[in-house]
Amino acid sequence: MDDIEELENKLKKSKDNIHLYDKNNKLDKINNIIIDTNLPLAERIYNFFKKVNNPYILKVGNIVVEMEFSDNSNVNPIECIDSALINDYKSKTMSRV
Repeated sequence: MDDIEELENKLKKSKDNIHLYDKNNKLDKINNIIIDTNLPLAERIYNFFKKVNNPYILKVGNIVVEMEFSDNSNVNPIECIDSALINDYKSKTMSRV
């Protein structure tokens, strides 16, 4: 089995079994995941997915974040995450004015 096929299987199992995770334990903390920002985007994404137990549920500080993406959306997951980060940044910037 090649790396891509193994990763696809991991993602499918992660999505199908998200309800099995204890939301207080066994979750990856996003600030503990280190990705080399010098790598191309595709490699950074691939490395992220390889490092996390379940990319659909993570902890950010003490907050549990569950992610789900629609198969019918015209927005891909990267665009969705980018938009959320940009909006968060804008709201923090505007609150300082």
